Amino acid sequence: MKKQLLFLFMTLPTMMASAYDVIVGGIYYNLDTDNMTAEITKGEGKQTGDIAIPETISAGGTNYTVSSIGEEAFELCKNLTSITLPGTITSIGKYAFYQCLSLKEINK
Repeated sequence: MKKQLLFLFMTLPTMMASAYDVIVGGIYYNLDTDNMTAEITKGEGKQTGDIAIPETISAGGTNYTVSSIGEEAFELCKNLTSITLPGTITSIGKYAFYQCLSLKEINK
């Protein structure tokens, strides 16, 4: 039993870190099919340069409004220099841009 719990606690953070519904334009999203919204979720930390978040994304032939940036979504994107957010973003989670060492501006 102890070994099973230890295994669960060791693998759970890895499973949670990679949880997403869809990747669009290299950005990871969770979809809320009830509200037709999308939240940017933690990806691989590989976004670089200047990026622009779209107002909407399409997944499976359905459009979703990009409404939030989740916790740690862009964490460790050390070469991300600027990000442009659409007016549809209503919330930004804790540590969304943690350790984005080259990030110089966030535009809305």
